[in-house]
Amino acid sequence: YMNSQQHRRLSALWLAAKISATDSVVDLGGSGQLLVAWHDPNLVTGFDDLSGFGKGHRLHAPRFIQGDICDLSVFRDDEFDVAVMTEVLEHVPLPWVAMREAGRVAKRVLITTPCEMRWQNPIAFRISGHVRYFTLDILALFLRRAGLDGTIGLLEFGPGWSFFVAEVAHV
Repeated sequence: YMNSQQHRRLSALWLAAKISATDSVVDLGGSGQLLVAWHDPNLVTGFDDLSGFGKGHRLHAPRFIQGDICDLSVFRDDEFDVAVMTEVLEHVPLPWVAMREAGRVAKRVLITTPCEMRWQNPIAFRISGHVRYFTLDILALFLRRAGLDGTIGLLEFGPGWSFFVAEVAHV
């Protein structure tokens, strides 16, 4: 059985395979934690409303902006090479709006979201603040609604942990 720390490490490996050393990255819904361990921190911007961070949570990216993931008006079109949305969309009431904004501010968007129907113990995660549970069809529908296209896959981290991954861009 894999713990969440192991899952974070494997998610970081997936991201590292998709992000080049010179890419500017915005971590939407995050503090940059998965990125700054292996990517140039000066190229990472964190962006979150901080509602799920809890007391004493550390901001990892040197540049951090507090705001609503569905309104990224603080950023220009294509300001970043890559937008990262890891374990975020399941917490967002209107995920297609957040996806559209991510596609506007970055040339590419990397997404991970739980595939809880394949988890070993999904009931344990029902209290984690998830407002939506994704299937492949729902993720594809929301990506189309956001005007994004690309590839969707499934990462399975041993027994009990499955996540959808998507690498998309504006059509």
